[in-house]
Amino acid sequence: MNKILIGIVGLILVLILAGTVLPDVIDTTASDDYSEPFAVTTGSGVTTTNETLSYDNYYTDLTGLTVESDNVADTPIVMSYDVDANEVGISGLAASDTRTLTIGYYREAGTQFYGFGGFMRLLPFLIIVAGICACILGIYSGVKNRG
Repeated sequence: MNKILIGIVGLILVLILAGTVLPDVIDTTASDDYSEPFAVTTGSGVTTTNETLSYDNYYTDLTGLTVESDNVADTPIVMSYDVDANEVGISGLAASDTRTLTIGYYREAGTQFYGFGGFMRLLPFLIIVAGICACILGIYSGVKNRG
């Protein structure tokens, strides 16, 4: 009976861990905080720009994208991100002015290891499957030894 109870409690803990803690841990491990400077000059009446990032944004949307300007007349806002071109659309710039924009984003960590990012994204699934198998084995062992 003791093994059955431990197996059930373990199964519950694995599911809680998988749903709350693992996604953040995986994202932190699989991504690096990175920023790039861009020298931008806007023309007359132009208040937007598109800048191409050197690396893919780890998140395929606006998540984690930030922008800062050294021009006090700017109020830069990230408006779009084109995944295929790694292009960030920024608005809120002062027309007919020059500035350095610093775009912050997350890039994939461990790029020197082929497949690291894919493995890290698969890791929570593997942990869940291993945890469920261990719990089922513990419950089965407890039921088998009980009889």
